[in-house]
Formats: sequence, C-alpha cells, structure tokens
Amino acid sequence: MTRDPATYPDPDRFLPERFLQVDADTPAQFDPMKLIFGFGRRICSGRTFADSFVWLIAAHLLATMVVCKARNAAGEEITPAAEFADGLVSHPLPFECDIHPRSQKAKELIVLSNLETVA
Repeated sequence: MTRDPATYPDPDRFLPERFLQVDADTPAQFDPMKLIFGFGRRICSGRTFADSFVWLIAAHLLATMVVCKARNAAGEEITPAAEFADGLVSHPLPFECDIHPRSQKAKELIVLSNLETVA
C-alpha cells in the first residue's frame, strides 16, 4: 500500500523530505495509523487499546526513568551506530544505553508495581 509509485514517487527510497512540501490535507491522507490497523470490515478492533497502551508505556517510562547514552570505562559517551535489521519490519540492532530511575521515589514506585504484577 505504501509502494504505489503514483502516490509515492520512487517508493523504495527513504525520502522523508517528500513530506516537507505538503498541503493541509496531505497529512491526513498519509496517516500511518490508517495503514497499520487495516481498513473497512477487517479493521483491528483493538486499535484504540493498542495505541493507548503504547502511549502509556512510553509516558510511564519517560516519567520514571532517565534514558541516556552509555559511557565507556573512561567516562566518555558511547554514540550508538545507526544500524538496522533487514526484514519485513526494520528495527535498530541492539546497542548499549543507560536507563536508570529518575529518583529514589521513582525506584520505589517501579519496585512496588513489579511486586503487584508478580503477586
């Protein structure tokens, strides 16, 4: 659906700049949410739940954790290489990063929520 040359000239090239010069109606027309969850009678019935769940996970992660670059033994930041896996779904290859609680209170909240899920 996203490879139609009439809609996307040169569809196999990564060209984010193709969306820089668009009119007001174009973003709604090319909304990826319309592609992800399907169309018509076969549209995903859990789409609103999935969208809300991903947003909540991201919000909770950013509210309680600090996400930053990892550091080497000398204390210098390690910048991850922009390498992606090939396949049906492209995703970044594993890389080092530093994720730690924002505060002691955030750490206690995380531990408490983990205990509730285990019980």
